[in-house]
Amino acid sequence: QDERRRVIVQQTTALAKQVSGVPVLDSALLDELIMSTEHPQALRGAFDREFLTLPGPVLVTVMQHHQKYFAIEDAGRRLLPYFLAVRDGDARHLATVRQGHEWVLRARLADARFFVQEDRKHRLEDYLPKLDGLLFQAQLGTMAEKTRRLVALARHVSGLLLLDGRTTEALLRAATLCKADLVTKMVGEFPELQGVIGQIYAELDGEPPEVARAIGEHYRPARAGDAAPKTQVGALLGLVDKIDTLVGIVGVGLVPTGSQDPYGLRRAAQGIVEIIQMLRLRMPLRALAEAAAAGYGRRWGPEVLDLVVDFLRQRLRAMLIDQGVRYDLVDAAVAVSGDDLLAAADRAQALSAFAGRPEFARLYVAYDRASRILSAEAASQVDPEKFEVPAEHRLHEAAIRVSSRVRTATAGGDYLNALGELLALTEPVDRIFDAVLIMAPQPAVRANRLALLRLAVEAFRLVADFSKVVVASDQPSTPDGERRAKTTKKVQAAR
Repeated sequence: QDERRRVIVQQTTALAKQVSGVPVLDSALLDELIMSTEHPQALRGAFDREFLTLPGPVLVTVMQHHQKYFAIEDAGRRLLPYFLAVRDGDARHLATVRQGHEWVLRARLADARFFVQEDRKHRLEDYLPKLDGLLFQAQLGTMAEKTRRLVALARHVSGLLLLDGRTTEALLRAATLCKADLVTKMVGEFPELQGVIGQIYAELDGEPPEVARAIGEHYRPARAGDAAPKTQVGALLGLVDKIDTLVGIVGVGLVPTGSQDPYGLRRAAQGIVEIIQMLRLRMPLRALAEAAAAGYGRRWGPEVLDLVVDFLRQRLRAMLIDQGVRYDLVDAAVAVSGDDLLAAADRAQALSAFAGRPEFARLYVAYDRASRILSAEAASQVDPEKFEVPAEHRLHEAAIRVSSRVRTATAGGDYLNALGELLALTEPVDRIFDAVLIMAPQPAVRANRLALLRLAVEAFRLVADFSKVVVASDQPSTPDGERRAKTTKKVQAAR
């Protein structure tokens, strides 16, 4: 495979250089050609310059997706009237093969030009009424109904985020137009261009740039490795589109199982997670899911919303683990973050950074000692009048002070600083175990001491659920097993 890759890249680059260009080597197409050719032989063909009047994405899609050709660009990234094909065989009869490829491409480009000309007899918004005849999903209605839900949900999101008037106007306009291209002739013939054609036609109609760009971006990420939207309006439109789809499909019971995901819910959830990270959105997802459910006019129970939020948490979990965060630290962060995915991600990243420090072992041991002994006997609140030794007073004062500082840090999203603040509890926790018998024979004293330890544990849980952290010596082997083994030794030493 490596040799075939080298041959294809070398040959296409050389052929493109002969016409002062560079090949547009789409990675997916390159991989496909590597796997489908045993003896790759590249050739360069040409097409009429008149077709360069077609939008660039149309030309590239016809060449790449339909004909398996690479396009050629000049130094300014403008398309040239050439293409690169790869056959399986030797260099014999290339002229005949080239002519065949050129005939086929000319016919495809002529079709594309005809479809564009027919589509441009109308403005993009003129296609909206036809969405009444296009099904979104059998149980969930038409694309026209989906469009109305997107506009309502976009308005809701605008209110949640306190967007300015211009951004709100752009978001609502983009939500109105984003599905219109689905009933154009171009998208009917080239489905890969949905969104892209909408952006092109919106630009030709004179729509504001932010509206047109949002229409083009809102499907992203469309596949693994695809980039998330780059603009705020595009990202927010993508968010409302994906949450509408996710809530609706889950609501009618079509949750993905195994490798089966016909409605692309995992991709939609991944997009939601990426958009929340990109825009740094502190948004209550359950409330957003409720607003999306209300748009369907259905009375879905709370279990549907629970399923949607948990589905998104699982996608976040998978993404963070892929980024190298330990699974136990991800679980510790997610457990205390509710439906705030941004907080969960930030907590996990902070835990991952802090876990590499020597102090992490002390932090975990303090939490572990305090939490393990807790029981239902604890009093409802701490009563300082029942303290018998100075160590109890010191832990009480430290817990109150640290809790206040940790709340301030977490409110500002500074979880690394919050973890640092928790270190002030490690010494008072150790001292109280040395100074007193927690499970004292007197019920009132015992209950008060347990309440005091609970106060300290609650401070830790403002940042993460440390009970999820894995430090046992029998933990499973993982790529970062060596680092975990070192952490275990530090914990044992701290004890």
